[in-house]
Amino acid sequence: MKTLKLKTYLFLLVGMFFLFNLSVFAQQGSAMGQGQGKANCQGKCLMNIPDLTDEQTEQIENVRIENMKKTLPLKSQLEEKRAKYKTLMVAEKADMNEINKIIDEMGEIKTQKMKQRTSHKQEIRKILTDDQRVYFDTKTFYSKGKRMGKKGHGGELGMGKMNK
Repeated sequence: MKTLKLKTYLFLLVGMFFLFNLSVFAQQGSAMGQGQGKANCQGKCLMNIPDLTDEQTEQIENVRIENMKKTLPLKSQLEEKRAKYKTLMVAEKADMNEINKIIDEMGEIKTQKMKQRTSHKQEIRKILTDDQRVYFDTKTFYSKGKRMGKKGHGGELGMGKMNK
């Protein structure tokens, strides 16, 4: 009986140890990229791009700010549409025509955001040298599955929080 209790406690202790370590690694992963590179850029766009000059860093920061100005209204519009969609979905009698209309409008905004994100990436690529560009395309924020803070949604450079 004592052996069974001892094994149970030992098993729980080992399990708690693994859970604790898992949460520590998760916290480290969420902060990766913050402050890396010559300019912060929310820790994403300059992430370990080799040999960036101060001029390149400044140009990328300017592009990032312009991108923020263009995408913030789109993000706000999308959030409004999502709220409207949720309201319509929980209504006593759902109006499918209105729901479908909101879905179409959300799709249009997402398309605009994706076009802006693509344009932004291309603007940054123009600033970089050939070697930096290759690294940017393969090792940075835009690489598939490498988006920092991604929750299954497309990333948006310089917005601090990822697109949804």
